[in-house]
Amino acid sequence: RLEEVGYRESTQVQKEALPLLFSGRDSVIQAQTGSGKTLAYLLLVFSVIDTNRSAVQALIVVPTRELGIQVTKVFRKLAAKFESDQKSSAVMALLDGGTLKRHRSWLKVEPPAVIIATLRSLCQMLDKQTLKLDAMKVLVIDEVMEIFSS
Repeated sequence: RLEEVGYRESTQVQKEALPLLFSGRDSVIQAQTGSGKTLAYLLLVFSVIDTNRSAVQALIVVPTRELGIQVTKVFRKLAAKFESDQKSSAVMALLDGGTLKRHRSWLKVEPPAVIIATLRSLCQMLDKQTLKLDAMKVLVIDEVMEIFSS
């Protein structure tokens, strides 16, 4: 199915990272931009979330709104192909500048399976005690060095 969304061959990073990611152990993947890290961790996310469960099961923390938008687009593109015969995975993008009040309402009524958030927006939601992460199976910190330097 990956071919249907434009992915033809695994990159070197994916060949090395996927077995480690799917082993269930904590992992650190360090590689250049454009090397395929995002697809690698999103494949892991899709493999562990239960689309019938209304709970946050994966949290992806990104350093910038722009990267968050990019990751969200890739997620939705994959979801459209992977989930044609089952309930769609809801993804919520908590990115700086968004309408967090509306997101808080959504989180209370029907939490998404996946949240993609900037650190600032994530902290705002945690401060309001709106975000429940007790069902979380996967935590991804994308561009960790950039997050810590900002």
